[in-house]
Amino acid sequence: MKDEVTAQLITHKAYTLFKVLKEFRKHYSDHDKPDYLSMPYTVMCAVCLEAAINDELVLYNMEKFGNAARQMSEAYLSMPLISRVNIIASIFTSGKYTINKDHDVYQKIISLIRLRNNLVHPKPIVTQKKFNIKSVDIKMIEQEMTRHLEELDSISNDLTLGSAKSFTPEEYHEALEQFNNLILSRRKKGNTINPLLKRVK
Repeated sequence: MKDEVTAQLITHKAYTLFKVLKEFRKHYSDHDKPDYLSMPYTVMCAVCLEAAINDELVLYNMEKFGNAARQMSEAYLSMPLISRVNIIASIFTSGKYTINKDHDVYQKIISLIRLRNNLVHPKPIVTQKKFNIKSVDIKMIEQEMTRHLEELDSISNDLTLGSAKSFTPEEYHEALEQFNNLILSRRKKGNTINPLLKRVK
């Protein structure tokens, strides 16, 4: 009907998730940084990262493409998270800037994504061990199997599941906040002085 109008509304997921993440930081710090919170705190950082990027991409597309925004957003959101991180600066600056992959914040963000992928999309690890066919015996194979099982036991006893080996949850959280401030929150503010960006030559 001519008297009807269609409005598009966006519900920002990142707003609520960042509030939960703030509680994670407080609880983690107040309880002397327990190992059992390291993994969920880290994963929550990754969840907030993806939510923030998705929110901003959808909002950007709604502002720029109007009725065609849905198709554009679906295309971007179907990309791997690392790819979205790598292209978001170029999208928001119309190709004038790209993300600075040498920056410390970028390195932590990529580490966070890879760690998230390993934790929430676990895959079996297949390794190979070469034996000299002339000298191999059952005892050597048994020793190798025992060593492998001991390695698995050491991992299973780690309540962090290795999530704090590269960076602590707090370091990931800080990198997330810096990424959010320097890339996402500056979408409309210009990017001439931004250490996370590199001018495209």
